[in-house]
Amino acid sequence: MLLSRHVACDDQPGSDPTELALLLQDEELFGEVLAQLSTSSAERLRPRLAAARRVSDDTVAPNVLALLVLACWLDGEGAQQSDCLGQLESLDPCHPLMPLLVAMHHKAAPPGIWDL
Repeated sequence: MLLSRHVACDDQPGSDPTELALLLQDEELFGEVLAQLSTSSAERLRPRLAAARRVSDDTVAPNVLALLVLACWLDGEGAQQSDCLGQLESLDPCHPLMPLLVAMHHKAAPPGIWDL
């Protein structure tokens, strides 16, 4: 229920970026957001993830960054995607999503393949 306030279709008051960053530390909640990311949801989720990154310290940033890299790719924000991928590589080069994120970045994979 807490997470739905952050990823709902409409902008609900009380969507706290710090709370979102902390919620994303839970593997199950991280997986829920990962499953919701698509080319159609990325435009809505990317700003929320970016706000969560701005308030994240290095201990909670990797999960936020991993989702933000994916959301940037899906939303066609290549420069932001590259920057966030570099941050993630510095903070947690062994993050579970790193192989996927690096591969899609290096191969310049089109975002539409994610929705297949």
